[in-house]
Amino acid sequence: MEQNNQSESLINTLGKRVAYRRHLLGLSQKELGAKLGISQQAVERIENDATKRPRKFVELATALGLEPYELLNGTTPERMQGADTAPHAPETQSTPPLTTHKTITSPLNRDLPVMGRAQGGPDGNMIINDDPIDWTFRPPELNGVHDSFAIYVTGDSMSPKYEDGDLLYIHPNRPIKSGRYAVIETADHHGLIKQFVGWQGEELVLKQYNPPKEIRLARTDIKRMMLVIGSIDS
Repeated sequence: MEQNNQSESLINTLGKRVAYRRHLLGLSQKELGAKLGISQQAVERIENDATKRPRKFVELATALGLEPYELLNGTTPERMQGADTAPHAPETQSTPPLTTHKTITSPLNRDLPVMGRAQGGPDGNMIINDDPIDWTFRPPELNGVHDSFAIYVTGDSMSPKYEDGDLLYIHPNRPIKSGRYAVIETADHHGLIKQFVGWQGEELVLKQYNPPKEIRLARTDIKRMMLVIGSIDS
């Protein structure tokens, strides 16, 4: 068992935070893996920081009695020790209307709207909804950013970067540099998640991973293009 006065510097990675909370809860790696439906070896890889973006991330945080935000971004040893000692269900709260999430009171609130889900197909086509289909936790990078949202991925057109079921965080206003990833919404509210290459005249050039190919869209067909600032694996 690790000492309760362990310094914050010892829990400054995701793997160390997982191991620290697991020890506090008295769970073995095998027992934690059983709660998540993964192997003991998979838990060991997470704790050794060999797995940087573990799948079932939200379920992992819940099993450890932490909020996903805390597990992803870190917290103090005091908070780790003071968190619920038993796994808890995800936070539930009334869903705020879309027009009232301009002011963010806490990054732990489920106040970030999930605005769409990919519909499948070889190009990762999606529908970007006008109304939220779900609500999720807001990362600090989007705190106070009006019109920011999240979106689910279906299909493997951008594998291995983004996999089926991943949740992407979208910043609607930040400039997009070549090589970054973006959600491109067309005039008919369809969208694509691709790597931004650049503009060539009146055409937007994008890169797809699976199968590898270049995609070109006319400027007149594009409603908006928004930066993907991060993701959580399914």
